[in-house]
Amino acid sequence: MLLFEYERIYFEHSENVFRFLFRMSGNSALSEELTDETFGNALSHAGDYSGRFKIRSWLMFIAYDVYKKHLRKTESVFFNDEKPKPGEAIRKSILSLPEPYCRVLTLRLYAGLPFSEIACLERLSQNSVKVIYCRAKRKLSEVM
Repeated sequence: MLLFEYERIYFEHSENVFRFLFRMSGNSALSEELTDETFGNALSHAGDYSGRFKIRSWLMFIAYDVYKKHLRKTESVFFNDEKPKPGEAIRKSILSLPEPYCRVLTLRLYAGLPFSEIACLERLSQNSVKVIYCRAKRKLSEVM
């Protein structure tokens, strides 16, 4: 990936990636750090991008993986405040779901990706992704 192309992609998509990460973490400073890490990973793996799906979808997929890796590394879900903020219970419940339920639900709800893009990223049929999404919502209602 050429440097000017990388810069264009960064300026075009960094705000969306940041908002996606902020919706998941609720932490602005962490979201900025993970946005930078997301674009670093995208640059490192630019050769893996096949062009079969939108670059925005690919970046959201990378951002999701960066966030989950950060959670595993810190062994925290950033919900340690005594008084939970609105939406934290929902985020915590979504993040407690097993894969692929967590990833599909997160990419659909927080990133706003269409089922067709999620299916392409997951290498599944669109119908399979819709089934996973419905099951994820059902599992989410059970844990809440």
